[in-house]
Amino acid sequence: MRPLAAADIISFYASTRDLLTLTSDGRYEHFDKREVRSGQAAVYHTVTTDEGEVRILLERTTFPDADWHPGPLARHDQLDTATAARVAETVMRDGVIAPLVQQAAEDEAGEWERACVAAEIVAYCGGDEAEAGRHLGISPDAVRDLLTKNASTA
Repeated sequence: MRPLAAADIISFYASTRDLLTLTSDGRYEHFDKREVRSGQAAVYHTVTTDEGEVRILLERTTFPDADWHPGPLARHDQLDTATAARVAETVMRDGVIAPLVQQAAEDEAGEWERACVAAEIVAYCGGDEAEAGRHLGISPDAVRDLLTKNASTA
């Protein structure tokens, strides 16, 4: 698991594929809508493809009318790096980390599940425990405690 980067967004934009997805093993892949076997092919939904379950992070159709670009979206049919970085940051926050935070906050989530989610969020935050704590609404010390619990049960 690694954070989504501007390079991933640029690669997706250049691919001409319909969907940027996150696979269950933490890879970012490009798919066409026709490859979706079941589920609603919409942003932040989980669908099934021949590769297994994937979470849709971005649809190509969102580029032209999204508010993450102040001017022309691309020059010479390439997405500029600053815009791609803003897109990656938004998608990480809303499409990857927010669902994990929600999962950890659910009433039926036990301590072990919260520890697993905290470990995932830390990984997506590039190892930054303070940033993970901000997302989870807890202190970096509490994140470390959860990571210790996760390590002891793994």
